[in-house]
Amino acid sequence: MQVKTFCGCCSLQIGSIIIGIATILCTIFVFILEAIGIDHIENIESPEFKMSTYFIVKAIYVGVMSYLVICMIISIQLIIGSIKRKASYVFPFVCLAYSNVIMQLAISIGIMVFTFGYPLPAIMTYVNFLILSLLMGAYVYIWLVAYSFYKELMLEKYGYSPNQENKNYEPYKGYNV
Repeated sequence: MQVKTFCGCCSLQIGSIIIGIATILCTIFVFILEAIGIDHIENIESPEFKMSTYFIVKAIYVGVMSYLVICMIISIQLIIGSIKRKASYVFPFVCLAYSNVIMQLAISIGIMVFTFGYPLPAIMTYVNFLILSLLMGAYVYIWLVAYSFYKELMLEKYGYSPNQENKNYEPYKGYNV
């Protein structure tokens, strides 16, 4: 499946730039929240917490923060690749967006299984499912836009798309000495 425009009004290039900027802004926001979370963990005085789960929670925070730094770097790479129209700069974001779709699917399943185990009002279950569905749809659309732009760049550069049947390029035959 391929998308021709971003939100029906912009080109894929402009859409990729918008997605890159939005991803950077969201990543900075979550990074600030994580930094605040680490600061609050440092202020907990409970000796049981310090002895049992302090290092585990801190390691999770540090792991998430390093993932966010990688996301920012790849998003900057997407913006540069979109401006310069380089497929090799866009491809890491395509892989990141695909992994985010898979991760969101796993998180959604985990949250739904967890909420079914507790007696919640039916409206909370529906709202939870609606929010998770909207996030999943947004992640899939971001991946589709990035992948479609990548395919467009590959078509410009090589004259074919990676999944077309009639490829019009010459295979590599080695050096002729």
